[in-house]
Amino acid sequence: MKNIVFVLLLLPFCLFSQAKKQSAKATQNTAKNVVKINPLSLFGGTFSLSYERAIWRGFSVNLQGSYLYVNSLPQGIVRQIWRNDAVENQKLTFGKPRFTGYGFTPEIRYYFLPGQSAPEGLYAGIYLRMWQYNASMDVTYINPDLNMPIDTFQLTGKVSYYAVRPGLQVGYNWIIGNHFSLDAFLGANYGVNGASMQLRSPVILDLYDALIDDFVVLAGNQGAIIQTTAGVIRDRFSKQADRVTFGGAFGLPGFRGGLTLGFAF
Repeated sequence: MKNIVFVLLLLPFCLFSQAKKQSAKATQNTAKNVVKINPLSLFGGTFSLSYERAIWRGFSVNLQGSYLYVNSLPQGIVRQIWRNDAVENQKLTFGKPRFTGYGFTPEIRYYFLPGQSAPEGLYAGIYLRMWQYNASMDVTYINPDLNMPIDTFQLTGKVSYYAVRPGLQVGYNWIIGNHFSLDAFLGANYGVNGASMQLRSPVILDLYDALIDDFVVLAGNQGAIIQTTAGVIRDRFSKQADRVTFGGAFGLPGFRGGLTLGFAF
């Protein structure tokens, strides 16, 4: 009889403990995949999409791609940048700049706190950030002083910037309500950055010196800087039938940070 009473008294506690374990197990995150966007990048004209997949014992793989969808500047801004009221008989007329760009960042993350499982919690990551951005613009050049059959020429200028930069970062990914993801991260990187500039025209080699002289006048107070830069480019550019190209690569540190919103499943 005493044993029966003891069991009856102990039973509620056992049932409560078991119910608590079942509740905790039911609310534990079981998501292995997260699709995310970076809303802050939209203000810069870039669409960024990420996909994270848990793979093994706290490790996950995160793949991020970005695309620059704003491909031009308003004409009012273009006129403001190139305005120089002191120049008479303007010889250079600029079209609207065009932009393209894309990036790709693969990353391996490790969720290292006890009791955590990817893709939720505090993590450290190693990544390789790669991107390329291009800007191009058409230019009409008029110079009747040149000893050539025509005095109006069409040119296209293009600037490219690219980078390959490995780095480290830390972050925290919250999974809220089993499906809502909030991922905040901050990191640093160092790697190769490169840039190239190109001018294209059927008569670019004949135009180069005269074109730079008019750029110097148009730039006003910044003319001396343009003249020095043009001299360096003249000494180092590669010459082809219809273009001149100048480029180089250099090392540069950088930072990476962001906040993404996503759907976990």
